[in-house]
Amino acid sequence: MGAGLDGIERVLVAPAPFRVGVPAEEDESLEKLPATLGEALDHFEASDATTEFFGQEFKDAFLAVRRYELGRYAAEENEDADSQRTDEISAWETNEYLELY
Repeated sequence: MGAGLDGIERVLVAPAPFRVGVPAEEDESLEKLPATLGEALDHFEASDATTEFFGQEFKDAFLAVRRYELGRYAAEENEDADSQRTDEISAWETNEYLELY
């Protein structure tokens, strides 16, 4: 909602529609989304709009918790935090979240 309100307030123009028959991942005209949680957190941290919408205190706490969680995942899976697999659920994720959700 915050992103939508920001776009309305700044009178941003919506991007052109996607190209028919071209998968979004292969369409060079589209901005790529972060591929990992680490990249997404970096974008979140760099965004002035998220600070304005959520406030600096929430943003700092959210980033600290998610980066700590990402570090625990990387340590358990013996992986670099930015090279996490996105196509399967790991044993760590199952053990960490299954009972919570």
